[in-house]
Amino acid sequence: MQFYLPVPYLKNKKNILKFIRFGVVLGAIVLFGAGCGKSTNQTVSKTPINVWGIFDDAETMQPFLQTFSNTELPGAKVQYKKQSQVDQYEEYLLSALAENRGPDVFLIHSSWLPRWKKKILPAPTTIITEKQVNEGFVDIVIKDVISGGRVYGLPAFVDSLALYYNKDIFNTAGVTRAPKTWQEVMEVVKRTTKSNAVEKSQIDQHGLAMGTGKNVNRASDVLSILMMQNGVTMLGEDSLPAFGENADAVRALQFYTDFANPIKDIYTWNEQSDYSIDAFAEGSAAMMINYSYNIDTLKAKNPRLNFGVASLPQVETGGTPVTYGGYWLYVVSKQTTSPDTAWRFVKFMTNTVQARSYLEKSGYPPARRDLVQELQNDARIGVFANQALYAKSWSQADSRLVDKLFTNAIDEVVTGQDTADGALKRVADQLKAAIKSSANSTATNN
Repeated sequence: MQFYLPVPYLKNKKNILKFIRFGVVLGAIVLFGAGCGKSTNQTVSKTPINVWGIFDDAETMQPFLQTFSNTELPGAKVQYKKQSQVDQYEEYLLSALAENRGPDVFLIHSSWLPRWKKKILPAPTTIITEKQVNEGFVDIVIKDVISGGRVYGLPAFVDSLALYYNKDIFNTAGVTRAPKTWQEVMEVVKRTTKSNAVEKSQIDQHGLAMGTGKNVNRASDVLSILMMQNGVTMLGEDSLPAFGENADAVRALQFYTDFANPIKDIYTWNEQSDYSIDAFAEGSAAMMINYSYNIDTLKAKNPRLNFGVASLPQVETGGTPVTYGGYWLYVVSKQTTSPDTAWRFVKFMTNTVQARSYLEKSGYPPARRDLVQELQNDARIGVFANQALYAKSWSQADSRLVDKLFTNAIDEVVTGQDTADGALKRVADQLKAAIKSSANSTATNN
């Protein structure tokens, strides 16, 4: 921008001095004023970045993509694709990356991070810093995504295990509120379990959809949190499983399986019971432990189901609460040719404004601290929002193997094929062997 003054004005010495001072002030305004807007030196990808999701269709994501391209990083292009086969998603993703046709940005479950770490790119510190994550997100995220001072992924939400309860069954049994401790859970189980009048081993109404492995959704997570609530350190200093011969871990497994033990007064579940989500949806179970995403599952299965959600029961009242957390992370592939644009998109999708909008659309609980405060009293997800502050998990080198081994161990104890201490020791030994084998294979390949 140029300014012109009449020549006669400049012939006067005083006016010349005024003009010089004016120029200095104007230069300062232009110099500092430019810094108030968005930086014009951001690197913008000339080719579109590809983003893969799992749960959100293109219609849900389109407003975010447009805002990013039009406002956040003008000129950037983003293409989104939903992968519908959740159970085959990881294998498909691995295959795509192996053939160099994978996405720039994609979702992985938080439990996958240890085995995906070498395939993803940490955020440039010029875009996302450790300090920003520490200040903006709940503790479970900080623990999971930061390594060596670098950020490896960010979530838009954090889910956690909570207690689902059937209000009609509670009312009929005279139960006035959701149990807050596991001792109270056992008392409610006794009051709400109904055995068949003819065949006593058959259960017509379950007090709690828990006790076995294969027919209980997320049984491995429930067992994990029972151990953690009992003070069990899941991994040792060598990052190997430390629960194998831990007495408190054995007691946690024994407690879990007691709900499927016919000689116990809390017997309420067995291998012949329907799948836990179906049993609760059908109204044949008084309680279930699960994540927030199953709210919609239950409503779809049974729109008339009268249920509530309460915080996960604890070992005792007054202590530090803990629940198990699980969530999905946006990460950036090492194969991307547009790392800055890719990571700016991740940062954009997980900032307060966009995350708030996403949670309104999806109904998921928040991962950001400021949004936890906003949503703690929300009728739908308030319980889960509050629990995000104290959700925990443990680092699993192979979450699929953990899930399989924990589930099998539970069923082996229930069927009498093994004892709780024997089954748990074998799980720990098998996990240790798998971790060491993977480490040796990686070292050989490198």
